[in-house]
Amino acid sequence: MKNIKIIFLLKLLLIYLNSCVFFNNENNFLKILDEKKINYSKFNPTVVFALDTECPLSIQYVEKINELAKKYSKKVNFIIFFPGPYYSIEEIELFIKENKIEIDFIYDVDFRITNSLKATIVPESFIIDTKSKIIYQGLIDNWASELGRTRQYTSKNYLEDGINSALDSKKIIIKKTNAIGCIIENSDYIKKSLNNSNQAISIIYEKCATCHYSKGPAPFSLTSYRDIAKRKKMIYHVISSDYMPPWPADPNYSNFIDEKFLSEKEKNLIQKWIKSSDNFKYYKKENNKIKIKKKKPDKIVSMESSFIIKGDNKDKFLMMKFPFELPKDTFIESIVFVPGNNQVVHHVNAHLISYDTKKTNIYDGDRYVDTELYPDSICFEKLNLFNDDGSIPPLSRSVSNYLPGSRQNSYPNGIGVLRAKKKNVILVNDFHYGPSSVETSDSSYFEIYFSERKPTRKLNEITLGSLGLRQNYFSNDTTFYCLQEITPKLIVAPNKILKCSIRTKVLKDISILTINPHMHLLGKSFKSYAITEKLDTIPLIKIDNWNFRWQYFYTFNKILKIPKNSEIIVEATFDNTIDNLDNPYDPPKLVTEKIDWNGKGSMKTSDEMLQFIITYLPYKKNDENINLKN
Repeated sequence: MKNIKIIFLLKLLLIYLNSCVFFNNENNFLKILDEKKINYSKFNPTVVFALDTECPLSIQYVEKINELAKKYSKKVNFIIFFPGPYYSIEEIELFIKENKIEIDFIYDVDFRITNSLKATIVPESFIIDTKSKIIYQGLIDNWASELGRTRQYTSKNYLEDGINSALDSKKIIIKKTNAIGCIIENSDYIKKSLNNSNQAISIIYEKCATCHYSKGPAPFSLTSYRDIAKRKKMIYHVISSDYMPPWPADPNYSNFIDEKFLSEKEKNLIQKWIKSSDNFKYYKKENNKIKIKKKKPDKIVSMESSFIIKGDNKDKFLMMKFPFELPKDTFIESIVFVPGNNQVVHHVNAHLISYDTKKTNIYDGDRYVDTELYPDSICFEKLNLFNDDGSIPPLSRSVSNYLPGSRQNSYPNGIGVLRAKKKNVILVNDFHYGPSSVETSDSSYFEIYFSERKPTRKLNEITLGSLGLRQNYFSNDTTFYCLQEITPKLIVAPNKILKCSIRTKVLKDISILTINPHMHLLGKSFKSYAITEKLDTIPLIKIDNWNFRWQYFYTFNKILKIPKNSEIIVEATFDNTIDNLDNPYDPPKLVTEKIDWNGKGSMKTSDEMLQFIITYLPYKKNDENINLKN
């Protein structure tokens, strides 16, 4: 009898708890739609998306949202809402128009919908039944694995599976996932005043706004307090997790120009400021803004027309030419590649061809060729790169390179300055577009910066590892000798972790300016150092948490001398387990360097690489005193 009473009381308690808002997914969302006079069918489930006009993942998911709406709109209501007062209605309408969205949208300026759905992230998706009950909340699919990381595949379609279950009157198996994206700024941390606003804002301007500015490489601006105010929760989150600022290299091992990392003191100062009342004093101050000083290029060389990337999840490898003319022979300080669509542009290696009187028309020929279909010699013919008499024009190698997150370098004192003729072609011998699940386009271009100084010293470059110097071979200038290629071979078995190394002898004194480590999606750590004849260690670079999306050309603060007979050692780790969120396969498969080369194509994103590229000069006395900061 006692047990029966206990069971009865527990049932009553359960009924009570289910009636509480905390334990019930019912909300007033549909009531809000009625108040706002949004047209929808009361007999159909409703799919809702929280979006932001600047959040990268919001933008990247628009195509899929459009596809879902097109597929299910006859049986499902679709609504988009934009949380908060941070964008004007004109900005939102422009976003809707540019992305060809044909779904009803709501400007949730007062956060009523945001709070009703308990939305915290953009993009975030919801399925709401006809009784205004949330039956699914979270991710659209599993393409995004964590903030700043996306998979090469989509294997779980949480939202679409939920839609199908709802339409079939079946129970949704996965009712909630944790959305990934930008944090919605809809509440304030008001505590005590710390009087540190100027310091906090100055740090954000110095360490963040150099990338986060209008039309800059980052997705949104942080050049005014208004910009910072609508992202303060996001800023708190990304600096607390060390996701931002992105600086993979360990600053305690070696240092480079333009380092973007926060000290613990700087991080704590910003965190305390965001939580204090000080951060609200600046909201209406329009003059609290900085202007990013960006040097204007002397010439821009663009594609003839946008290149269309098919949504077939396949890599694309091209050889592409960018012809341009100058009024006279000109010295060039740097040629900077600017990706038009950094979601698909994987890497670019470019050379400069300068023609004399032997070439009449540099614009003849194809503008691009698929290098997986033809060897280099045929590609050159199709692009019409040879002189009119069939001879080979002079070529300056590696004048511009790009990898995700990288920035092009230029050097002081005339080092690396190029000499261009009136007729020129920037030849991208390796233009790699990564796989895309949706059709998209790219309009990349080059910025050219002239130099008043004549060339003083020509740069040299050596590649160690994949596609680089082979074992028991000398470099062309006899400066390097490869003692050991990648060992063991770069063959990463499924569910295994592989450690590899490279050893190269330096036969002459050299002056290193810039280094570039390169791996693909299985890469986990990278370390390189030099050992001198006296057994002294010269640290070059150490990256403990490799991120494929942040690959830099690291330039030392001052030229670094490596004495002759030193040995450069590279050590790297690869993770081919399911724990690696960047793994291109689920379940893991055997991954290697590209084997079936035959002079065509390049490494696919899903192939693996281990490269260490060194930009150097033959050493001259006092090189180590040359400051490389421009």
